[in-house]
Amino acid sequence: MMKNMWIFGRSNKVVIVVFTGVLATELLWQLYKRTRSKISSKSINEVLFFSEESSNCRMHAVSRTPCDRSNCSVTQLRKLCAYLESAQQNLDVCMYLFSCEDLAAAIAKVFCRGVVVRIIVDGGMAENSACERRIRDFRERGIRVRMKKSEYLMHHKFAIIDRKLILTGSTNWTMQAMHGNWDNVIVSNQLALVKPFIAEFDRMWILLTTGED
Repeated sequence: MMKNMWIFGRSNKVVIVVFTGVLATELLWQLYKRTRSKISSKSINEVLFFSEESSNCRMHAVSRTPCDRSNCSVTQLRKLCAYLESAQQNLDVCMYLFSCEDLAAAIAKVFCRGVVVRIIVDGGMAENSACERRIRDFRERGIRVRMKKSEYLMHHKFAIIDRKLILTGSTNWTMQAMHGNWDNVIVSNQLALVKPFIAEFDRMWILLTTGED
């Protein structure tokens, strides 16, 4: 009798522990969704600038350690990487010239998490050795890349994150652009701006069904 009561009491404790664990997990999940919802609903409007002064940050670009300059290009680059790494479902990149290792690594990282990644590049610039190396690496990983090959340039420079956030501006994704050129990147989640870019990327992606990917 005592043995049966002991077993019964132990079973109740197990049930309580399991129930408590499930409840805690559910509470954490709800908190995560609430926090994520707040972040996604937050208005984002930011401009990142690069200039000739950014060349002073080349010295610590390899270590990826920001300096105390107000316009440190390493800080700006890390922000761009963080935006790319925030992708949860989709990441579309349309870039005239792409050779930056850090941004390529950020794309590979989200792709490994299961994010659907599509990349469009200019066919002429894709022959640049640094850019060609990035494209080859993307394709070896399974990332789809299509090229615009014609006498006219595919001169766009933008990325769409989860079809909700746009990164666009004059900046090519190269070390020279971010550590020496006078360039800019605009970041916004204003749908009036994001939607036209989504439509343009989808239109181009369909037009470039040439088997490149």
